Amino acid sequence: MADPMYPLFPILVFITFIITLIPLPWHLQQWNAGTCLFMLWTSSVCLVLFTNSVVWSGNTANVAPVWCDISSQIIIASNAGLAASTVCISRRLYCITALRGAYATKAERRRALGEDLSISIGIPLAVCVSHLIVQPYRFQIIEDVGCYPSTYDSLLAYLLYYIWSIAMGFVALFYGCLALRQFHLRRAEISKLKPMKSINNDTSSTTEFLTVSRYIRLFILALIHVLCTIPVGIYYIYVSATQMAIAIAQGEPRRDWTKIQYIPSSVWRSDATMYSCIEINRWMPVFCGVVFFGIFGFASEARGRYKLWWRCIVNRIHGRGGGEVFAHKLRSSWRWTPKSNRDSQLSGSEADKSSKHLLSHQHQNSYSSTFKPGVPMTPDPIMPHSSFLEYDDVELRPVSSSDSD
Repeated sequence: MADPMYPLFPILVFITFIITLIPLPWHLQQWNAGTCLFMLWTSSVCLVLFTNSVVWSGNTANVAPVWCDISSQIIIASNAGLAASTVCISRRLYCITALRGAYATKAERRRALGEDLSISIGIPLAVCVSHLIVQPYRFQIIEDVGCYPSTYDSLLAYLLYYIWSIAMGFVALFYGCLALRQFHLRRAEISKLKPMKSINNDTSSTTEFLTVSRYIRLFILALIHVLCTIPVGIYYIYVSATQMAIAIAQGEPRRDWTKIQYIPSSVWRSDATMYSCIEINRWMPVFCGVVFFGIFGFASEARGRYKLWWRCIVNRIHGRGGGEVFAHKLRSSWRWTPKSNRDSQLSGSEADKSSKHLLSHQHQNSYSSTFKPGVPMTPDPIMPHSSFLEYDDVELRPVSSSDSD
């Protein structure tokens, strides 16, 4: 059975992979780990879905076993990683509003960075390890979908694997409610909030760390992801629970990581429940990625970057000196300036004046300054995998010598 969404789905998911990464550079400058990891987890799962949908369109051939091993682990980690990143975002928003002195020093910001990285990366790695306990086979190959992790539906699987995204969704919702309450109580103070400087506190490369507008956008992002993660995750657990009786009647499968489960499209498309679960998992990253770009891709700092990039392209085409200006400003914006050299550099206002003066005289080609640059969600792709065994068309074959690593 041909996939009616091919090639529309690969095109859209690849576009989502690209646009999700566009705001990454200026968020990296702000050392906002939660937001950056959110973008990286989203883009990584979009890249996996794009590759799988192209390679396994209309077939279940085991043509890339190593890729399937890697992509299955990325799918497991990204679902927990997105939820963990949302927790970091909500937690930081609460700390900023409730603790007016939070992140005021470099040491505090570095400690906050370490905490966010521990949550956004440590928890996904722990989920990948715990999933091995409930993994009966090496992986699944679903026709028109690609590689997916294999999970045996049991109570232990709910405790070790399924519950993570939902639990972290509630934690993020808790912090979000606290942040909203503090925002309401201190709205007068927050409305007068001055932009915070980045961790690179030199005068020549001052960047805005947080504004009221950015605070609201971060809150909206966290809220949308929570509203997507919790209901969909609960639905998947409900579907898996209804299939648990079948899995118990069949008996727990013998764990054999040398075998691969092959599921034709005629099987999963003929089951309305399986069809809805798989299609939600496929399209949710596309929807959330577009929403993410709509929130952060048209912000003031993003529009400023787009204008600078467009100016660079135009000047390059016409052979002007704007390309060198852009390249130098972009390099300077990422550079860590030693404290001993900060006093000898231009201030931010002087740099802007010099930039405008240079762009108005296109015959000049030298410039010394730094640039002042002005962030879905996939629910847990849980499917009652063991219930597929009741179909005669679902195959379990050992890995041949040609397929082995």
